[in-house]
Parts: sequence; structure tokens; C-alpha cells
Amino acid sequence: MGELSTYERIRFDVIKRIAAEQQAAHVRSLLKRIAELPDESRLSGDDSGLESFWEEFKYQVQRGPSFAFEAYEDTIRSVCRSLLGELSSFEKGIMWLFTQAWYSWEFETAMAPPPVVDDVLEDVFYRAICEAAEDEPLEFDPDEDSWDEERDDEETDADGEGE
Repeated sequence: MGELSTYERIRFDVIKRIAAEQQAAHVRSLLKRIAELPDESRLSGDDSGLESFWEEFKYQVQRGPSFAFEAYEDTIRSVCRSLLGELSSFEKGIMWLFTQAWYSWEFETAMAPPPVVDDVLEDVFYRAICEAAEDEPLEFDPDEDSWDEERDDEETDADGEGE
């Protein structure tokens, strides 16, 4: 099999763009679902200042995982699996064709059956959610706000007025 013709290359690029648009739309849907998780999903205490599961997860991603990070990951992966259960095999297959897992499978074991597509896409979605958590600013930063409160306390004299 030789080089792709111009027509085949255009077709490939269109399919790749459709897959990328599908994936991006699904990531947006997942982010919305995660943002709408009920308060009972939160793992930090009320005194943390982090007011949602999403804010807690962003804090964990940006500042480093806590002992409970695995529970956050499990919850997010569960949301990903729920969405994947709603998609057709065709739609999942199109997105899978443009993952690193496909390239590895295609070049290493082209004759073997493909890996479980849902597991691959779950990982792809989870990584995209982690990237979004890393990129989105925290609405409240307990580290900075705690420091500001301590500084304010030091600047306030015994009468409750600033220096």
C-alpha cells in the first residue's frame, strides 16, 4: 500500500477532524457532568473553602494529590464510563482510530483483535479532564487565602485596627 492520494488524504483529514470534534464535545459534556456532581461527592471538609467536587479535583491536580486522590480519580472514571455506555460502537471506534493505542495496535499487532476500546477512551477522556483541571484557575485557593488571613491577623493590633 503506497502513499495516500490527495482525495484519500482529504478524506482522512475530514474523518480525523470529526473524531477530534466528537472527542472535544464529549470532554465538555463530561466536565459539565462533573461540575454537577452533588455536594455529597465532595471529600474535603466544609472549612476547605473548596465548594464543589470539581474545585476539589482541580486543587488536587494543581497542588498535588492528597491521600484521597484515588477516590477523585475513581469518581471521574465512573462518569467517563457512564458516558461511554451511551455512545455507539461506531462513534467510539472513530475516536479510537486517532488514539495512540490504535497506532500501537496497528503497527505492532495488526492481525490481532483490537484492544477494548472503552478502556482506551476512558483513559483519553480522563487525561483530557486532568488537563482541563490543570489549566482552569481555582475559584478559591485555600493555600493563598490562608496565608492572606494570617498576614491580616499579624497586621491587626489588639484593638482590631490595622497598624
